[in-house]
Amino acid sequence: MLRVRLEYAHPWTNHAGMYLARERGYYADYGMDVEFTSGDFFRGDPAYLLAGGEVDIALVRLNQLLFHQQGESSLISFAVMNQCQIGGIITNTSTGIRRFRDLEGKRVCIPMGVKRLYTELKEAVERDGGDFSKIVTIDPGEWEPDIRSVERGKFDAFINVAWWEPYQGSLPFDRVVVLPFADDVAPHHSYYVSVRREMLDRNPELVRHFADATARATHWPVNGPTRPCTRCSRRCATSIPRCCAPRSTR
Repeated sequence: MLRVRLEYAHPWTNHAGMYLARERGYYADYGMDVEFTSGDFFRGDPAYLLAGGEVDIALVRLNQLLFHQQGESSLISFAVMNQCQIGGIITNTSTGIRRFRDLEGKRVCIPMGVKRLYTELKEAVERDGGDFSKIVTIDPGEWEPDIRSVERGKFDAFINVAWWEPYQGSLPFDRVVVLPFADDVAPHHSYYVSVRREMLDRNPELVRHFADATARATHWPVNGPTRPCTRCSRRCATSIPRCCAPRSTR
């Protein structure tokens, strides 16, 4: 059994290639029986579980990967899930925010007070000629903001994943405003597919086979994007049913 720990609380579109690889038998072609786990962070984040040998492969954040670089259980990444950073400023047209410097005097919610996000926001605003000190930053604690908070007037904007978070509100999509960090601020990959360094040294073929099978499945939808939506909907429907509907590919 090859144990793979996903990075989020439940499966989402980032994992489509992995689920397709298992369903289409690509992992089985290499003799791999793959199990995906996610959700419970009580025992630690994915990087911690990987370093401790509780899983064989994990999807980890950059800061987690860098933290686990010492000792026999150090981690190494052999692939990435996203070729760019996935965060950014999210708001709607009613706030008058069209660019980063427009955030001056606005209330911006930064989830869980992550210091990296403060740094990236400051860099984005100053690069655009704005004054970061004029922004009212808000830490929501353990609660994660979404676009509905902007619609209700709780904040003027917030930082989160710029790919789907903007589209969970009640306003038409053409009212959504997204300012991605990836374009000009902090370009870097997101979610590193990682193993323990000793595992890579001991069994490099297994790692290569896992990467190859996943890549084949990830590229499979190119010529027929509705097929993976149908295949993956059973796994993701409990959490993101509308995202997995074939009509979402239009």
